[in-house]
Amino acid sequence: MSEMKIWGLMIMNETVAEKYYMAALGSVSGIGNKSLEKLLNFLGSAKALWTTAADELIQAGIIRPKSLEGFVAFREKHSDAPDKIFKYCERHGFNLCSIFDEDYPPLLKEIDSPPMFFYYKGKLQPAAQRIGIVGSRDNSTYGKKTALELGEQIAAAGFTVVSGAARGIDTFAHIGALRTGRTVAVLGCGIGVAFNGENKEIFEKISESGIVISEFNPKLLPQKWSLVRRNRIIAGLCRGVVVVEAELNSGTLITSDYASYYGRDIFAVTGLSEGCDKLIRNGAVPIESAGDVLSKYRVG
Repeated sequence: MSEMKIWGLMIMNETVAEKYYMAALGSVSGIGNKSLEKLLNFLGSAKALWTTAADELIQAGIIRPKSLEGFVAFREKHSDAPDKIFKYCERHGFNLCSIFDEDYPPLLKEIDSPPMFFYYKGKLQPAAQRIGIVGSRDNSTYGKKTALELGEQIAAAGFTVVSGAARGIDTFAHIGALRTGRTVAVLGCGIGVAFNGENKEIFEKISESGIVISEFNPKLLPQKWSLVRRNRIIAGLCRGVVVVEAELNSGTLITSDYASYYGRDIFAVTGLSEGCDKLIRNGAVPIESAGDVLSKYRVG
Protein backbone atom coordinates (compact mmCIF):
# COMPACT_ATOMS: atom_id res chain seq x y z
CA MET A 1 0.00 0.00 0.00
CA SER A 2 1.39 3.37 -0.97
CA GLU A 3 2.38 5.61 1.94
CA MET A 4 0.91 8.53 -0.04
CA LYS A 5 -2.53 7.03 0.43
CA ILE A 6 -2.30 7.11 4.21
CA TRP A 7 -1.10 10.65 4.72
CA GLY A 8 -3.51 11.19 7.62
CA LEU A 9 -2.21 8.18 9.51
CA MET A 10 1.40 9.12 8.93
CA ILE A 11 1.05 12.14 11.22
CA MET A 12 0.21 9.87 14.18
CA ASN A 13 2.34 7.60 16.27
CA GLU A 14 2.15 3.88 15.52
CA THR A 15 -0.07 3.10 18.53
CA VAL A 16 -2.76 5.57 17.47
CA ALA A 17 -2.60 4.66 13.78
CA GLU A 18 -2.86 0.96 14.58
CA LYS A 19 -6.53 1.14 15.53
CA TYR A 20 -7.50 2.55 12.13
CA TYR A 21 -5.86 -0.40 10.41
CA MET A 22 -7.77 -2.61 12.83
CA ALA A 23 -11.06 -0.92 11.94
CA ALA A 24 -10.30 -1.40 8.24
CA LEU A 25 -9.76 -5.11 8.86
CA GLY A 26 -13.04 -5.22 10.77
CA SER A 27 -14.80 -4.11 7.58
CA VAL A 28 -13.80 -7.33 5.81
CA SER A 29 -16.46 -10.03 5.65
CA GLY A 30 -15.27 -13.27 7.24
CA ILE A 31 -12.81 -11.71 9.70
CA GLY A 32 -14.46 -11.63 13.10
CA ASN A 33 -13.05 -10.71 16.51
CA LYS A 34 -11.53 -14.13 17.18
CA SER A 35 -9.88 -14.40 13.75
CA LEU A 36 -8.58 -10.85 14.06
CA GLU A 37 -7.13 -11.57 17.49
CA LYS A 38 -5.34 -14.69 16.19
CA LEU A 39 -3.96 -12.82 13.19
CA LEU A 40 -2.71 -9.96 15.34
CA ASN A 41 -0.99 -12.43 17.65
CA PHE A 42 0.63 -14.08 14.63
CA LEU A 43 1.78 -10.93 12.82
CA GLY A 44 2.16 -8.50 15.71
CA SER A 45 0.04 -5.62 14.40
CA ALA A 46 -2.96 -4.71 12.28
CA LYS A 47 -0.73 -2.65 10.00
CA ALA A 48 1.42 -5.70 9.33
CA LEU A 49 -1.67 -7.73 8.57
CA TRP A 50 -2.92 -5.06 6.18
CA THR A 51 0.35 -5.16 4.23
CA THR A 52 1.40 -8.83 4.50
CA ALA A 53 1.52 -10.84 1.27
CA ALA A 54 -1.28 -13.32 0.67
CA ASP A 55 1.02 -16.36 0.62
CA GLU A 56 2.27 -15.55 4.13
CA LEU A 57 -1.30 -15.34 5.36
CA ILE A 58 -2.01 -18.71 3.77
CA GLN A 59 0.90 -20.21 5.69
CA ALA A 60 -0.56 -18.84 8.92
CA GLY A 61 -3.61 -21.04 8.34
CA ILE A 62 -5.82 -18.82 10.51
CA ILE A 63 -8.20 -17.42 7.90
CA ARG A 64 -10.32 -19.82 5.88
CA PRO A 65 -9.34 -19.81 2.19
CA LYS A 66 -12.63 -18.21 1.09
CA SER A 67 -12.33 -15.47 3.71
CA LEU A 68 -8.68 -14.92 2.79
CA GLU A 69 -9.63 -14.52 -0.85
CA GLY A 70 -12.24 -11.94 0.14
CA PHE A 71 -9.74 -10.10 2.33
CA VAL A 72 -7.13 -9.85 -0.41
CA ALA A 73 -9.74 -8.58 -2.87
CA PHE A 74 -11.03 -6.04 -0.34
CA ARG A 75 -7.52 -4.82 0.44
CA GLU A 76 -6.70 -4.33 -3.23
CA LYS A 77 -9.92 -2.45 -3.87
CA HIS A 78 -9.80 -0.36 -0.69
CA SER A 79 -6.09 0.09 -0.08
CA ASP A 80 -6.72 3.49 1.53
CA ALA A 81 -9.48 2.23 3.87
CA PRO A 82 -7.51 2.95 7.10
CA ASP A 83 -6.99 6.56 6.07
CA LYS A 84 -10.61 6.96 4.97
CA ILE A 85 -11.78 5.74 8.38
CA PHE A 86 -9.44 8.20 10.09
CA LYS A 87 -10.76 11.11 8.04
CA TYR A 88 -14.39 10.00 8.47
CA CYS A 89 -14.01 9.94 12.26
CA GLU A 90 -12.23 13.28 12.26
CA ARG A 91 -14.95 14.86 10.14
CA HIS A 92 -17.85 13.60 12.26
CA GLY A 93 -16.31 13.85 15.72
CA PHE A 94 -16.13 10.09 16.29
CA ASN A 95 -13.31 8.24 18.01
CA LEU A 96 -11.92 4.71 17.93
CA CYS A 97 -10.93 2.62 20.91
CA SER A 98 -8.96 -0.61 20.48
CA ILE A 99 -8.61 -3.44 22.96
CA PHE A 100 -4.98 -2.39 23.43
CA ASP A 101 -5.86 1.14 24.57
CA GLU A 102 -5.60 2.08 28.24
CA ASP A 103 -9.15 3.42 28.26
CA TYR A 104 -10.74 0.19 26.95
CA PRO A 105 -13.22 -0.93 29.66
CA PRO A 106 -11.48 -3.74 31.58
CA LEU A 107 -14.76 -5.50 32.42
CA LEU A 108 -15.50 -5.83 28.70
CA LYS A 109 -12.21 -7.64 28.14
CA GLU A 110 -13.47 -10.49 30.31
CA ILE A 111 -16.17 -11.66 27.88
CA ASP A 112 -15.92 -14.27 25.18
CA SER A 113 -14.99 -12.54 21.91
CA PRO A 114 -14.74 -8.94 23.14
CA PRO A 115 -14.81 -6.31 20.39
CA MET A 116 -11.26 -5.72 19.19
CA PHE A 117 -12.24 -2.09 18.58
CA PHE A 118 -15.30 0.13 18.70
CA TYR A 119 -16.34 3.54 17.48
CA TYR A 120 -17.58 5.99 20.07
CA LYS A 121 -18.68 9.54 20.74
CA GLY A 122 -18.40 10.96 24.24
CA LYS A 123 -15.93 10.38 27.04
CA LEU A 124 -14.78 6.91 28.02
CA GLN A 125 -14.70 6.18 31.73
CA PRO A 126 -13.24 2.66 31.80
CA ALA A 127 -13.43 2.28 35.58
CA ALA A 128 -17.08 3.42 35.83
CA GLN A 129 -19.48 1.15 37.70
CA ARG A 130 -22.22 0.24 35.24
CA ILE A 131 -25.67 -1.34 35.47
CA GLY A 132 -27.68 -2.33 32.40
CA ILE A 133 -31.39 -1.67 32.03
CA VAL A 134 -33.11 -3.42 29.13
CA GLY A 135 -36.58 -4.40 28.03
CA SER A 136 -39.28 -4.65 25.44
CA ARG A 137 -39.77 -2.30 22.51
CA ASP A 138 -43.53 -2.64 22.97
CA ASN A 139 -43.63 -1.53 26.57
CA SER A 140 -46.60 -1.01 28.84
CA THR A 141 -47.33 2.33 30.50
CA TYR A 142 -46.11 0.94 33.81
CA GLY A 143 -43.01 -0.43 32.11
CA LYS A 144 -42.20 3.06 30.82
CA LYS A 145 -42.66 4.57 34.28
CA THR A 146 -40.49 1.86 35.84
CA ALA A 147 -37.68 2.25 33.29
CA LEU A 148 -37.60 6.03 33.76
CA GLU A 149 -37.47 5.71 37.54
CA LEU A 150 -34.83 2.98 37.49
CA GLY A 151 -32.64 4.94 35.10
CA GLU A 152 -32.99 8.15 37.10
CA GLN A 153 -32.39 6.61 40.53
CA ILE A 154 -29.57 4.26 39.55
CA ALA A 155 -27.72 7.10 37.78
CA ALA A 156 -28.30 9.38 40.78
CA ALA A 157 -26.56 6.79 42.95
CA GLY A 158 -23.41 7.16 40.86
CA PHE A 159 -23.75 4.21 38.50
CA THR A 160 -23.61 4.56 34.73
CA VAL A 161 -26.76 3.19 33.12
CA VAL A 162 -26.17 1.04 30.02
CA SER A 163 -28.83 0.16 27.48
CA GLY A 164 -29.28 -0.68 23.83
CA ALA A 165 -30.76 2.56 22.47
CA ALA A 166 -33.79 0.73 21.07
CA ARG A 167 -37.34 2.04 21.04
CA GLY A 168 -39.26 1.37 24.25
CA ILE A 169 -37.70 0.43 27.59
CA ASP A 170 -34.12 1.09 26.43
CA THR A 171 -34.90 4.65 25.43
CA PHE A 172 -36.77 5.39 28.66
CA ALA A 173 -33.86 4.03 30.70
CA HIS A 174 -31.50 6.39 28.87
CA ILE A 175 -33.86 9.36 29.36
CA GLY A 176 -34.21 8.64 33.07
CA ALA A 177 -30.45 8.37 33.52
CA LEU A 178 -29.86 11.67 31.71
CA ARG A 179 -31.94 13.46 34.34
CA THR A 180 -29.46 12.72 37.12
CA GLY A 181 -26.26 11.26 35.71
CA ARG A 182 -24.56 9.32 32.99
CA THR A 183 -25.63 6.69 30.46
CA VAL A 184 -24.05 4.54 27.76
CA ALA A 185 -25.90 3.67 24.54
CA VAL A 186 -24.66 0.50 22.83
CA LEU A 187 -25.77 0.51 19.21
CA GLY A 188 -26.94 -2.36 17.05
CA CYS A 189 -26.11 -0.30 13.96
CA GLY A 190 -23.30 1.92 12.75
CA ILE A 191 -22.57 5.07 14.74
CA GLY A 192 -22.97 7.21 11.62
CA VAL A 193 -26.46 5.79 11.07
CA ALA A 194 -27.47 6.63 14.65
CA PHE A 195 -26.22 10.22 14.52
CA ASN A 196 -27.99 10.81 11.23
CA GLY A 197 -31.29 9.17 12.19
CA GLU A 198 -34.49 10.40 13.76
CA ASN A 199 -33.13 9.91 17.29
CA LYS A 200 -29.89 11.84 16.74
CA GLU A 201 -30.85 14.46 19.35
CA ILE A 202 -30.90 11.93 22.19
CA PHE A 203 -27.57 10.48 21.02
CA GLU A 204 -26.03 13.94 21.05
CA LYS A 205 -27.40 14.44 24.55
CA ILE A 206 -26.03 11.09 25.73
CA SER A 207 -22.58 11.85 24.32
CA GLU A 208 -22.36 15.14 26.22
CA SER A 209 -22.02 13.38 29.58
CA GLY A 210 -21.86 9.71 28.66
CA ILE A 211 -21.00 7.77 25.56
CA VAL A 212 -22.47 6.18 22.45
CA ILE A 213 -20.58 3.14 21.14
CA SER A 214 -20.74 0.73 18.20
CA GLU A 215 -18.44 -2.04 17.01
CA PHE A 216 -19.92 -1.96 13.51
CA ASN A 217 -19.10 -0.18 10.27
CA PRO A 218 -20.40 3.38 10.78
CA LYS A 219 -22.84 3.02 7.88
CA LEU A 220 -24.31 -0.36 8.84
CA LEU A 221 -28.09 -0.37 9.17
CA PRO A 222 -29.49 -2.39 12.10
CA GLN A 223 -29.68 -6.12 11.38
CA LYS A 224 -31.00 -9.01 13.43
CA TRP A 225 -27.48 -10.39 13.87
CA SER A 226 -26.01 -7.00 14.80
CA LEU A 227 -28.64 -6.49 17.50
CA VAL A 228 -27.72 -9.85 19.02
CA ARG A 229 -24.02 -8.98 18.96
CA ARG A 230 -24.81 -5.64 20.60
CA ASN A 231 -26.49 -7.47 23.49
CA ARG A 232 -23.28 -9.21 24.52
CA ILE A 233 -21.57 -5.83 24.89
CA ILE A 234 -24.37 -4.46 27.07
CA ALA A 235 -23.98 -7.45 29.39
CA GLY A 236 -20.19 -7.34 29.20
CA LEU A 237 -19.93 -3.72 30.29
CA CYS A 238 -22.07 -4.15 33.40
CA ARG A 239 -21.86 -5.56 36.90
CA GLY A 240 -25.55 -6.36 36.68
CA VAL A 241 -28.43 -6.20 34.22
CA VAL A 242 -32.02 -5.24 35.06
CA VAL A 243 -34.77 -6.61 32.81
CA VAL A 244 -37.82 -4.36 33.10
CA GLU A 245 -40.24 -6.00 30.72
CA ALA A 246 -39.81 -8.87 28.24
CA GLU A 247 -41.83 -11.37 26.29
CA LEU A 248 -40.91 -15.04 26.33
CA ASN A 249 -38.11 -15.83 23.86
CA SER A 250 -37.56 -12.13 23.17
CA GLY A 251 -34.31 -10.44 22.18
CA THR A 252 -34.19 -8.86 25.62
CA LEU A 253 -33.70 -12.28 27.18
CA ILE A 254 -30.65 -12.79 24.97
CA THR A 255 -28.99 -10.00 26.95
CA SER A 256 -29.83 -11.74 30.21
CA ASP A 257 -28.46 -15.00 28.80
CA TYR A 258 -25.17 -13.26 28.06
CA ALA A 259 -25.19 -11.70 31.53
CA SER A 260 -25.68 -15.12 33.10
CA TYR A 261 -22.90 -16.63 31.00
CA TYR A 262 -20.52 -13.82 31.99
CA GLY A 263 -21.36 -14.19 35.68
CA ARG A 264 -23.14 -10.85 35.99
CA ASP A 265 -26.02 -10.20 38.39
CA ILE A 266 -29.49 -10.46 36.83
CA PHE A 267 -32.49 -8.54 38.16
CA ALA A 268 -36.06 -8.73 36.90
CA VAL A 269 -39.00 -6.46 37.68
CA THR A 270 -41.85 -8.43 39.23
CA GLY A 271 -45.35 -8.62 37.84
CA LEU A 272 -44.78 -6.91 34.49
CA SER A 273 -44.18 -9.68 31.97
CA GLU A 274 -43.89 -13.39 31.34
CA GLY A 275 -40.23 -13.01 30.42
CA CYS A 276 -39.36 -11.43 33.77
CA ASP A 277 -41.38 -14.05 35.64
CA LYS A 278 -39.39 -16.75 33.82
CA LEU A 279 -36.10 -15.10 34.77
CA ILE A 280 -37.14 -14.94 38.43
CA ARG A 281 -38.08 -18.64 38.40
CA ASN A 282 -34.61 -19.33 36.99
CA GLY A 283 -32.81 -17.41 39.72
CA ALA A 284 -32.90 -13.72 38.80
CA VAL A 285 -33.24 -11.31 41.72
CA PRO A 286 -36.85 -10.01 41.86
CA ILE A 287 -37.08 -6.24 42.22
CA GLU A 288 -39.76 -3.59 42.53
CA SER A 289 -37.59 -0.47 42.69
CA ALA A 290 -34.07 0.87 42.20
CA GLY A 291 -33.46 0.40 45.91
CA ASP A 292 -33.64 -3.37 45.44
CA VAL A 293 -30.84 -3.15 42.88
CA LEU A 294 -28.69 -0.67 44.78
CA SER A 295 -28.89 -2.68 48.01
CA LYS A 296 -27.06 -5.48 46.21
CA TYR A 297 -24.10 -3.12 45.91
CA ARG A 298 -24.55 -1.56 49.37
CA VAL A 299 -25.66 1.79 47.99
CA GLY A 300 -28.47 3.83 49.49
